This record gives sequence, structure tokens and C-alpha cells, in this order.
Amino acid sequence: MMQYTTRDVAQLLDLSSSKIRSFARAGLTTSVRDRRGKYRFLFQDLILLRTAKELSQAAIHPCKIYRALRTLKEQLPMGAPLSAVRIVVARDEVLIQDQRTVWHSETGQAQLGFSVGEMANQIAQLIRGVAQEAEQTSDTSGDEWFELGLNFETAGATEDAKAAYARVLELNPAYVCVHINHGRLFQEEGRSADAGAHYRAALVLDPENATAAFNLATVLEELGRKHGAIEAYLKALKADASLADAHHNLSGIYEDMGNRTAALRHLIRYTALR
Repeated sequence: MMQYTTRDVAQLLDLSSSKIRSFARAGLTTSVRDRRGKYRFLFQDLILLRTAKELSQAAIHPCKIYRALRTLKEQLPMGAPLSAVRIVVARDEVLIQDQRTVWHSETGQAQLGFSVGEMANQIAQLIRGVAQEAEQTSDTSGDEWFELGLNFETAGATEDAKAAYARVLELNPAYVCVHINHGRLFQEEGRSADAGAHYRAALVLDPENATAAFNLATVLEELGRKHGAIEAYLKALKADASLADAHHNLSGIYEDMGNRTAALRHLIRYTALR
């Protein structure tokens, strides 16, 4: 897993090294120490530390900062897009906000609110620096490029993520997860043919991969190829019978085709799995 030094974080966030180490010692990050005792920070730590800086600048009492950071650390899932969470200061209250809701950092009480994060570009710049170093290192592994791709995705840098995934496939064309992720990015751009090609490549390498089969089915459904989509959804369910969304989508396709018996059967199964 990619890690960042105290110096990396200090330069990115314009936060003193001593303050960074102070938050780390308080257990407010997921940082670890290397063999020399130096802190190494994970990707999500950058969000926590940026939050700490903003709260400090807003003259929030240190106790409230620590409580807010602990809440954010618990509620921020690993790999979540940086656009998903931000901190809002209202008077002397600290609110943690995602794209759908705002909840009080101390009580957890939800309030109506919408927001988009503001630090993705800064994080992407740091990852690009790491990627440039990786370019110059001949022994950078496919796994390392894959992790760079994941980090770029989290930062919302889609083109950089695709470039990193392409490097993985140059090194190892049989990397199933990369085909799936690469395909998903193409699908989000509306490039169905490119997405389908990657999903099919993943299925050639791993015929029982439920995610690849499900994603391929969604592409075929988008293209209006209902029979192909049905076949792919059934393949996904054969690999993983708990895929409720596959039953839901099959129900919709069969309903459109006038096969209400099959539609009802899959709808019942979908309801049972939810």
C-alpha cells in the first residue's frame, strides 16, 4: 500500500511536521512507523490532516478538533472518493458533510446539506509526483502501478488512473482486477465498446468472475442487447448467487420483453436478497 512521508504531507498541506506528528501520536491517523521510526501516512490520512489544518485555522477549540477527527476517521471508508466528504464549520460547531447529508461531529445527528470536496486536485498532484518517480524506476511492479491507479481514482483523476492501469497491463496483461477497473472507467465515459472489451478480457482470464460478468451485462443492456445481457447476468449469478442487483436488472429486462413470469421470479429473488 502506498505510503507518504511526513515531508510529503507537510509540503502538500502546508502543515508543520511537528503538528502532523502530533496528530499521528494522538491516534488520529492510520499512520504506521517504518523501521527507522519515521511516520508513513496512508491516502486517507491526507483527508484527516487537511481537515485538522482547516479546523485549526477556523479557531476551533482543540478538543472539538480531536473529536471531529475521530468521528471522521471512523466514518470515512477506505477508498472513498475525496469528493465524498468535507468539514463545515458553522459558528463554533463542526459538521461533517458528504454529498447527501451533514451530521454533527459530536452527536451524529443528521441535517440536510449537499457538498463536494475541494482537495482532489492537490492530492492528485502528489500522486503524479509519485507516478513520475515510478516512471523512472525500471523495477516498479504492476501491483504498485495498480495502487497508483486506485489512488488516482480516489482523487478523481480519471485520465491518470487509466494511464496507470494501462501501465499495469503492459507489465501483466493477465491482471483481472485492472481489466475490470479500466472497463468501469471507460463505461462511465460512455465508451461501451472499450469497456466491454476489458470485461470480456477479464472473463477469459477468470470465467467465474461475477463482477466482470455483471459489468459486461450492464454494458450489453446499455447497448440494447437484451439477450446478451440476460446471458451475462445469469453467468454472474452462477458465480455469485447473492448478487441482488443482477436479479433486479433481469426482472426489468424480462418485464420489457413481456416475460412477466420470469420478471416476477427475479423480482421475488431480488426482494429476498435485499
